[in-house]
Amino acid sequence: MDTNATWFQFTINVVLGAVSGGITTDVGVRLLFRPRTPIFGLQGAIPKNKARLARSVAKTLGERLLTPADIAREIDRPELRAAFDNVLAKAISAALETELDTPRALLPASVLAEVEHALADVAERGADRFHDYAGTPAFESRATALVAKARSEIATHPVHAVLTADRRSALLAQARKWVDAMFDSGELADGVRTWVTQRAGSLVGGSEGRLARAVGERLADGLLRALKGESSRAFLIEKVEAALEGVLHRTWGDLLAPMDDGAIAGVAVELARGPRAREVAAQALGSGLAGLLDRPIGRIGRWLPEDAPTRLAAALSPTLWEWILSQAESVAAQVDAPGIVERRINMFEAEKVEQIVRGVAQRELTLIILLGYVLGGLMGLATWGFVEMAKRV
Repeated sequence: MDTNATWFQFTINVVLGAVSGGITTDVGVRLLFRPRTPIFGLQGAIPKNKARLARSVAKTLGERLLTPADIAREIDRPELRAAFDNVLAKAISAALETELDTPRALLPASVLAEVEHALADVAERGADRFHDYAGTPAFESRATALVAKARSEIATHPVHAVLTADRRSALLAQARKWVDAMFDSGELADGVRTWVTQRAGSLVGGSEGRLARAVGERLADGLLRALKGESSRAFLIEKVEAALEGVLHRTWGDLLAPMDDGAIAGVAVELARGPRAREVAAQALGSGLAGLLDRPIGRIGRWLPEDAPTRLAAALSPTLWEWILSQAESVAAQVDAPGIVERRINMFEAEKVEQIVRGVAQRELTLIILLGYVLGGLMGLATWGFVEMAKRV
């Protein structure tokens, strides 16, 4: 009976101690997370100190675990370098093999407006440079040299090789416009009246001014009517056409023989120095540069060798990689990683924080609870032992 009582007392002490220790430990672990919101002033340790936890984790991360130097060293790994080389090669290959539309279609509207403004400014500056250069002695020398070179190159060329039927038709059409503009202009009428009146005055005599003007005006009106008639215009056009036909079987050397190089260059220089030449140069440059915006770019790779993408990637990769590494630490230093971590932790709900901690330390927490049961059982065993010893004393 005494033996049964002893074993019963032993079992009760061990079981109660184990249960007490386990429950106490389990409650302690739960009190780390619960209650999530204050209840009668009581709140779990982690929810209550979430801000302090966030600051501590962020400080540890920024000062010890993930410094800018660590980030820079982590970037300089062979795997990342190989991935960078692969991406760079693909990007260059895609850029060279893509069929590109016109710059006007590719550029955003705001950028296109700035580009057009810049091109117009370039055209104006180019025209100013040309006009300034045209006023220098160097331009005269250059013009004379070009005329001499052109004469030597085209001296034996037949005129008909350049003045084709289509070009002759275009020249005749332009000549008709010039003739119409000349006959219809008021300057021609004023010039004819002045010239005829002066001649009439010299014939009639200076004392008869009114008579001279009257005769001159009548003669001028008749002459103008004759000049403005279709027959006069047709006559001039026929002469122009006959002149063009007359030079077709001659060489450029024959046509230019009456004029020396200096005379031709002088005419060209005078024209180039006039205000109209500056306007024409600005318009030509502006049209040419603006036309570039409407030309399809196409596939850039068609102008390059087949191995151009590989060679370009091999040439650019070391320089770009070194630049990335040189900038990595300074760029990483601008990133407030601790602040980001702290803000993100503070944004988490208490339940999310508990999930994170349990996800990392659940095995250890379970082990702590089990150890509570074991230690509680050992304390029960020790208590039973002391009681038995006390009975025997």
